[in-house]
Amino acid sequence: MIRFIVILTIILSNTILSETIKHDVYKLKHRDELNFKILNHKYKYNSNLIVSSDGFVNIKYIGYVYVNGESIKEVNDLILKLYKKDYFVNPRISIKVTKKSKITFVILGQVANPGYYEVPHDLNVNILDGIAIAGGYTRLAGNVKLVSVTNKSNIVFKIKDLLNKKSSSIPIIKNKDKIIVGESFF
Repeated sequence: MIRFIVILTIILSNTILSETIKHDVYKLKHRDELNFKILNHKYKYNSNLIVSSDGFVNIKYIGYVYVNGESIKEVNDLILKLYKKDYFVNPRISIKVTKKSKITFVILGQVANPGYYEVPHDLNVNILDGIAIAGGYTRLAGNVKLVSVTNKSNIVFKIKDLLNKKSSSIPIIKNKDKIIVGESFF
C-alpha cells in the first residue's frame, strides 16, 4: 500500500511539474484570451481578458499591464507585485490562457485560392504547407517569395528546390508573413 502511494505521488508530481513547465514555455501574444481571477477570501473577481494589439491587458485596479512575450508565470508574478504594492496584503490570483491566438498569413500569386489564412499557433506550418492550404500552386508557378515581418527579410525560393528539401529545412511561416508565388515563364 505504501509502495502504491509513493508511486502515485511520483506520477502526480511529475504530471504537475510537466504542466508547469509547458505553461511557462508559452509566451503571450496579441489576441490571446486569458481568464483572470482574484481569489482573496473577502473579495472575489473573475474576468476574461484579451491581449490587445499593442500587448497590454487591462487589470482591475492596476490598469494596463504589458504582457506580450511574457510567460504566464512572469505575468502572474508582475501582477502579484503590483497588487501587493497598493491594493492587497496577500493577494491570491489565477491567470490561465483560455484561447491561444492564431497565426495569420497571406498567400498571393500562382495558387488555387490566394488570400488570408489562419492556423493554430501550435501547428508549425512551412511554406509548402501554406501553399497546400491555399489549394496548391498552379501550373504557372515559379519562384516563391517569403516576406517575413518577424525577421524583416525577403527570401526567394524556386518551387523545385523547395520540393527537393527535407521538410525540416523548409522555413516555417510566422505570424503576418506574406508568401508570393510568382509566375514561371518556362
